[in-house]
Amino acid sequence: MQIERLLRIVDILMHKKTCTAKELADIFHVSTKTIYRDMDTLTIAQIPIITTKGKNGGISILEDYKIDKSLVTQEEQNSLIMGLQALKDLNYVDIDITLTKLKNVFNKSYDSLIEIDFAYWDSHGNLQQIFKDIKKSLLNGQKLKISYCDISNNKSERIILPLKLLFKQKEWYLSAFCELKNDYRIFNILRINNVSIINESFVKTLYKAPKTKLPFTVNKGKSEIKLLIDKKMKDRVYQEFEKESITVNEDGDYCIKYKAVLNDWFYSYILSYGTNIKILEPESLKEAIRNKVNLLMEHYN
Repeated sequence: MQIERLLRIVDILMHKKTCTAKELADIFHVSTKTIYRDMDTLTIAQIPIITTKGKNGGISILEDYKIDKSLVTQEEQNSLIMGLQALKDLNYVDIDITLTKLKNVFNKSYDSLIEIDFAYWDSHGNLQQIFKDIKKSLLNGQKLKISYCDISNNKSERIILPLKLLFKQKEWYLSAFCELKNDYRIFNILRINNVSIINESFVKTLYKAPKTKLPFTVNKGKSEIKLLIDKKMKDRVYQEFEKESITVNEDGDYCIKYKAVLNDWFYSYILSYGTNIKILEPESLKEAIRNKVNLLMEHYN
């Protein structure tokens, strides 16, 4: 968010006195060109930016300058504070200090309207630690070693270069460059079992994940599914299926139509509904579930 970066640049210059464009670029993980554009923006906003050349030169701000809160609209103030409150839940360094400073500048108190918790209600703290390690590696440009289990239950150890956190279709993902595959990959955070930060840095600007929706929207290998789910499973139905795929029958039961990949994970998912679900289509899915049930019966005989 540019306005957050601009305000933080001003705050840094007010305390560190002088910084080079490269130092600021490294802090915010942007190019020096972006920093120079930010300087132009601040100058247009009548903030007294000073640039000096030479051995001890750099970018500074007029001594004793104070931020004029009128430069930021009420809507921008609210958006900025809410955004920083969300970052606070991600355990970003110095966010509390930045929040306090901005609240004082804007002369307002803000109750936290956003709380982000990555763990399930009954989960242990491992997921929170995984997010902390991912966040730290993202901020510092450090490689990660992860233990990953894909949707087909294949387990692997990978060295990855983390690039971006994504929230898509109710789940968190990590966009990264995978050294094992020598290509960009998107990892489901819930499928990462262990994380360790490697003491090896990389230049983040050299790795730009392609802007594509392919991993989330591709229908290759998916089959048309039609399910009938008992009305007493209402909570699960509305949590796990898109509203467009749900039809409520006259008796209150739910008819679900959507596409899915037929694999062991999906068969286990269907079985998790027990007798509260009935497969209407396709026949191949019915047969696969029958086989799974028969194997279970043989196992306990």
